[in-house]
Amino acid sequence: MKKTVSNDEILAMEERGESLEGVVKGTGRMMAAKVRPSEVPEKIRNISRVNVDFPIEMLRTLDEVGERLMINRQALIKEAVMQLIAKKIDEFSKQEIFMSNKR
Repeated sequence: MKKTVSNDEILAMEERGESLEGVVKGTGRMMAAKVRPSEVPEKIRNISRVNVDFPIEMLRTLDEVGERLMINRQALIKEAVMQLIAKKIDEFSKQEIFMSNKR
């Protein structure tokens, strides 16, 4: 018989960098947990929802990649946006250094 693992145990495993292979199974889509508002960390409560239009082919690609990574579409989009922002900030910093050296 397979042991049932709670969401908290899965999150703890993930934070420790442990493999979730064999523990998490499915399509990579995450289900929303029912929690009390007081249990939700403030940084999560302060979220603004936005609507973004994506071409169907892009959504299919996002879903395929998300399934392989075992994360949902929203998490994949957030990760991709944050990586792009970090890259752009790094590029801007290098440009500023380059421009200040030219003076």
